[in-house]
Amino acid sequence: MTAPLDADADASPDVDMRSYESADTNASRSAIGTSDDEGSDSEAMFARAAAVTHDWLCDFESLRKRGSKAHGETFTCGDAKWRLMMYPFGTERVRAESLDDCSVSLFLDTVDRPRREDELSKEWRRHCKFELQMLHPKDASMMVSRDATHSFCETESDWGFTSFVSRKDVYEKGYVDAEGCVTFRVIITPCEEHEVERIGMQNNVCSEYDSRKETGFIGLKNQGATCYMNSLLQTLYHIPSFRRAVYHMPTNETEEAHLCMPLALQSVFYCLQYASEGDVSTEDLTRSFGWDSYDSFMQHDVQELNRVLQDKLEEQMKQTCVEGTIQKLFEGHTTNFIECINVDYKSERKEEFLDLQLDVKGCKDIYASFDRYTEIEKLDGDNKYRAEGFGLQDARKGTLFHNFPPVLTIQLKRFEYDFNRDMMVKIHDRYEFPEELDLDVGDRKYLVPDSDKSVRNKYKLHSVLVHSGGINGGHYYAFIRPDLQDEDAQWYKFDDEHVTKESTEKAVMDQYGSGGSVPVDSDMEADDDSTNVRVAPNLRYAKMSSAYMLVYVRESDMDQMMCDANKCHLSAHLQARFAGEQAEKERRALEKAEAHLYTVIKVLQKKSMQEQIETEKFFDLGNFDSEHAVRFRLPKKTTFKKFKALVAEELGVPVARQRYWLYSPRRNKTSRPVSVIPEEKLPHDATVENMRVKFGSPNRSYNPMGEFRLLLEEFDDKTECYDLRRCICLHLKVYNPFEARLTYAGSFYANVDETLHNKLRVIKEMAGIDQESKVLLFEEIAFVHDSAIQVDLISPHQIENFALMDDKESKDSLQLGNGDILVVQPDVTEVMEETLKFPNVAQFMEYRHNHQVVIFRDLAESKVDKVRLELTKLMSYDQVAEALADAIELSDPMRLRFTAYNVYTNGPKSVSYKFRGMDNLVQMLDNQQSEVLYYEVLDIPLPELEQLKTLKVSFHAANTKLVQEFQLRLPKNATVQDVLEEIKSQLGDKVGPDRKLRLLELFYSQIYKVFDEDKEIADINDQYWTLRAEEVPEDEPETDKLLRVYSISKDLSNPSQFHCYDEPFMVRISESETFGALKERIKNKLEVPDEDFAKCKFYAGNVPNRFEPLSDDDDLLLSTKFNRVDKDGFLESILGIERDVKGPRRPASRQGKTTGGFERAIKIL
Repeated sequence: MTAPLDADADASPDVDMRSYESADTNASRSAIGTSDDEGSDSEAMFARAAAVTHDWLCDFESLRKRGSKAHGETFTCGDAKWRLMMYPFGTERVRAESLDDCSVSLFLDTVDRPRREDELSKEWRRHCKFELQMLHPKDASMMVSRDATHSFCETESDWGFTSFVSRKDVYEKGYVDAEGCVTFRVIITPCEEHEVERIGMQNNVCSEYDSRKETGFIGLKNQGATCYMNSLLQTLYHIPSFRRAVYHMPTNETEEAHLCMPLALQSVFYCLQYASEGDVSTEDLTRSFGWDSYDSFMQHDVQELNRVLQDKLEEQMKQTCVEGTIQKLFEGHTTNFIECINVDYKSERKEEFLDLQLDVKGCKDIYASFDRYTEIEKLDGDNKYRAEGFGLQDARKGTLFHNFPPVLTIQLKRFEYDFNRDMMVKIHDRYEFPEELDLDVGDRKYLVPDSDKSVRNKYKLHSVLVHSGGINGGHYYAFIRPDLQDEDAQWYKFDDEHVTKESTEKAVMDQYGSGGSVPVDSDMEADDDSTNVRVAPNLRYAKMSSAYMLVYVRESDMDQMMCDANKCHLSAHLQARFAGEQAEKERRALEKAEAHLYTVIKVLQKKSMQEQIETEKFFDLGNFDSEHAVRFRLPKKTTFKKFKALVAEELGVPVARQRYWLYSPRRNKTSRPVSVIPEEKLPHDATVENMRVKFGSPNRSYNPMGEFRLLLEEFDDKTECYDLRRCICLHLKVYNPFEARLTYAGSFYANVDETLHNKLRVIKEMAGIDQESKVLLFEEIAFVHDSAIQVDLISPHQIENFALMDDKESKDSLQLGNGDILVVQPDVTEVMEETLKFPNVAQFMEYRHNHQVVIFRDLAESKVDKVRLELTKLMSYDQVAEALADAIELSDPMRLRFTAYNVYTNGPKSVSYKFRGMDNLVQMLDNQQSEVLYYEVLDIPLPELEQLKTLKVSFHAANTKLVQEFQLRLPKNATVQDVLEEIKSQLGDKVGPDRKLRLLELFYSQIYKVFDEDKEIADINDQYWTLRAEEVPEDEPETDKLLRVYSISKDLSNPSQFHCYDEPFMVRISESETFGALKERIKNKLEVPDEDFAKCKFYAGNVPNRFEPLSDDDDLLLSTKFNRVDKDGFLESILGIERDVKGPRRPASRQGKTTGGFERAIKIL
């Protein structure tokens, strides 16, 4: 028994599962251990300790003060001391206003850790899995349980749940015993650090864990929600006969992996087999499927992927040496038969299967599922079989297996539609499956009599694919025995990037499942899947993991299925290619790991700048990230002299002719070589790292990752004589206006007091321009803003009279300096200007700077590139429309409507642009987040369409059945009356000419409004609300009151609440009308048979939980139950009808829409 403690703890984060540490207990903790080695040793010893269960009988009734908390008794697990900590009203941040809304918070807390001031406290960690429980004093099945894993340390000394259970449930469901106590239990299982689960987007798995080193295998990288694919790929890879077939698939040497699915799959398998460490990327494989980033973040079903992948592989294997592999490995056959009992007639049909779907619900094990699969159905009575030539006959109908495949894939049907709950549910019933499966049991009862008896259908369990979570989210991982042929084959868990050894109990028995049907809305804990979407970052629910797919291998085919499959089965060109790619990957990884030991120097020279400026770098001087920049990676202690010798050897520039310029970023967003390294002042043993630290730019935008960037100048006798204190080095580009071409000519020196006129001969000579020709000179200065650059013309007067630079910065000086850029071009006449696209370099530069390639896609085919155009960012909306219209041969550009690209879904945004809604192309591309723009061709010009309102309206008959759906276009100032008249004219003789219509607003099978006929339609929202038109019954006087009638169904998890489904309707009732008369009217309206209508139950009230049963008194006056009218003209109370309906009970607004968690079908293109 524990006494209440004061609420002196810090507030907890507003999440369900969190770390909490109170200051009052921290000060009392004593130190244990004295060294880092002891800390790590004790951590390892703790991981091997036995599991411990501890019960705490808490005096719950005595904790009546808000803010109170209680600690349980201290107990020991391993070498650590623990206790439970409980807040009866929740921690501060989750405390509700009402006592009924409070949650009980429960945590596992560590005791007697090292003190904070002790050095060992930083190293102390204990990793464990634990389960917190609240026991029911009378009913063991009502136990509340939450489980978690955590690395307990000084900063996260406790862990648990801020919302463990509702305080209201504690009392109402009887968890408080007669003495006012509640029993809490904790089960602690010590574990290794890598076994600690990932929570939300935080990865607590040990980053130093090496799967290859620990297990011999490596994992696959999760792209976002591709755990289902990773599990399947690991399973298929570890079937060597399948892997060998994939290796044998022919591929072209020039193909790219992301465009060729067989090549991408071969690459993944090769890396899984031969990569030394890390994890394997599947990005090329998913791209070869035709998937985008959106698909990689979509959760799918592993069995669906298995079928689609096998179909695609079967297609790709046709007319190759491995044709028929899928059938040889995975294909079995069933025989469906109908056999008459009294006459000699039998109908049979043989069908193939690649996987079996077996029932879980109602079956205790896999043999019970096979029994159900092959169960004989008797056709008699009203269900007799019509046999050809014999008429109706009693018969037996069933399915037997003709043969089983060498590799038997079984999907367990863990998901089904619950008609009562109107939702998908996960079946988590306990379901056993053996490690050895004998399908010849019962004298081969599962097989047809004429099956091949020489084949022994005894199987070994190869893989268990597990789904943890619910229908709307979860996580897949796989347990696999790669060495299945060994007598004591080891189980391994393949969980995305992490591979661990596991026991048979964990791989098999723990995956049997337990519990019952779990509804989709529970969003169960997704085990250790970091991609599962949660309401709060660490929101946790009871773990619901169980086997979802099983793979068995037949013992008689074991040697053939588990054969050798290695790189010798790849073609020679693939062996060389994959080995090279793997070597490069390992080189990069090693280089990254050893980066702190090396200095990276990148060097540009005249040749590399000529190659860049002509093709890729039009503005500024050189791009160090280009392949044209020469990269040296040298040990930090390498001398600068040694570096120069390497440059001479690599680039052919003698050491004596090398001069190095340092790049410096300027405030105008340019970067120029402005100063020379003063080698004469350097010590003879100066290292490259010394040089980088001393002279390298601290600006990471220009020197990322500590790179040292240099411009190498090969000087000659002419340039060597210049005094760098009085000279400047200028760079020259040449623009050819006749070819719209820019090139780099090199650099030249000039005295600061010279004029450009003195250098014209040198400039023309470098540019290859005749000395007698007139030229124009420009200075390339800076970026002005995102859409413009500054390139200024130097006037003839400035060329003739202005000095290059003076110390006083006078107006009569050009103020040029080291690294400044001049551009020379031939002068052009006015006549020439008319024929040239870009007569001068300023125009050319502006074009290049604003050049934009745009990929246009038809909105109806959002993944297909239709048109590729070269445009400029400053083009107006109209110019973009005209350019596209010309490209697709559309006469009227105003019939185009554009939609931006969504970078998160890799598809179009939900809302299209209005006509001229964006000023220019940059805005249309969403400020250049993508080069993709979607378009659609309208049947009328967009300006006209925007003056119209589009409404989707469904017309229903008097019996509430759908008659026709309309997509209406009317002027925005049109009224509801206009809508009804348009519907009436399109319905024709389906409605009488004198009949009146009305328009209703619905949402989830509930009526919210009847629109006034004079209301304008501009503000009506048909995207959120459902619009329904119907006839106004002639026999209902408008003086009577409008009663809404809903089809309702009880929520089985909370019988006091109701859900609406199907189509609602309205009836008018008079003051004197009786309940019996109304029921008769409703029965006739809905055209329900008397027998079915008699089963209906009637309620009065409001959705969702204020319905009360109505008595069966047919003489009951309705006005006694339905009298008050709301502001919208309806009676406030609603008539609810609970009917015996077979099939889904979906809200009207959801009919035809998918309700499952996997809403987008898997496709491999």
